[in-house]
Amino acid sequence: MKIVKKILQEFFKIDVFGKKQLLALDLCGDETKVLTSLVPKIISQKTCLAYQIPSMTVVATGNRAYSLQGKTANNVKVSFPFWGNSIKNFEQLTDFLSQLRDEVGLKKRKNQVFLSDIWELSKIHKQYLTSLIKDTFGTDPIWVNRCLSTYTYFKTTKKINPSICILLINEFSSQLAMIVDDQVVAQKGFLIGGHDLTQQVIEQMRVQYHLAISNSWAEKIKYDVGLVLPKDQFNNQTDFLKTTVRGKNILTNLPSSIQVSSEDFLPGFSNLGTKLTEQIVDFFSTLKPEILNLILENGIVVVGKTGQMAGFRDFVEYYIKCPVALSKETSEVVVKGLFLYGQNQK
Repeated sequence: MKIVKKILQEFFKIDVFGKKQLLALDLCGDETKVLTSLVPKIISQKTCLAYQIPSMTVVATGNRAYSLQGKTANNVKVSFPFWGNSIKNFEQLTDFLSQLRDEVGLKKRKNQVFLSDIWELSKIHKQYLTSLIKDTFGTDPIWVNRCLSTYTYFKTTKKINPSICILLINEFSSQLAMIVDDQVVAQKGFLIGGHDLTQQVIEQMRVQYHLAISNSWAEKIKYDVGLVLPKDQFNNQTDFLKTTVRGKNILTNLPSSIQVSSEDFLPGFSNLGTKLTEQIVDFFSTLKPEILNLILENGIVVVGKTGQMAGFRDFVEYYIKCPVALSKETSEVVVKGLFLYGQNQK
């Protein structure tokens, strides 16, 4: 019997003896992350499709489709069916999730799906996504708060305080939650994320240097020379990082390269950071004194790649007036914590 079971699991990737497969699905921003009990590693794919026009035949999905941006023939279009944390194309999102299901080796039955909750997703889109997940993976998903998933990961892998405030900076938004003894007691979402900083770079390069650059170049600039400082400290900064950028000169339509520094983007980045911290302070004003005291005592843990930018931790600490710690973990902690949360429920 054991030999038969092993053969069936190896070749068909299913558990014919009734055990459900656990699936953690983090569908947020422009990237989808999956962790399953079948595949012991995170599968990360851009939520992206490339398809032919007018047949609408899918020619590539995920990271492969993303790499085709700006390089396709006229009859091939690259599309993001889930963008800005909202569904842009229902049919294409169905195709993407079906391809993802097949990639991780899951069937349409015997799955237990834990899905990261997207706070800004509209009610009608959330209902549709619930139905879509059920049609694709064979079961209704269990929605889990993204900050709670992050907390579950930290609690399981590190020694942390049972009362913790997490600031999760996503691609299109940010989310702050106060968690006490495994329960979210206060939370707030903010419509500011890493994408805003990327767009700040693209727009500034176009206006200031007449240079059109790709999204990937803007991301590189953001993390290579990105810097945030309080405005009253601008004049104290004299050591700026530099990098070379390539793109198309929009005046001559010719290739061009220039050198930029963190000083160029400091005002724009700091303005966006100030908007975020001001909204956090406004949220703090609505909290009960007991909860606010916990935050002031234990501080805030910032999670997300944007938080790794130079000066970010000190910037947030300067405006919020409480200890701030940066997690070295990236946004993958959400899907990891989501998987651990699912295991705990079992």
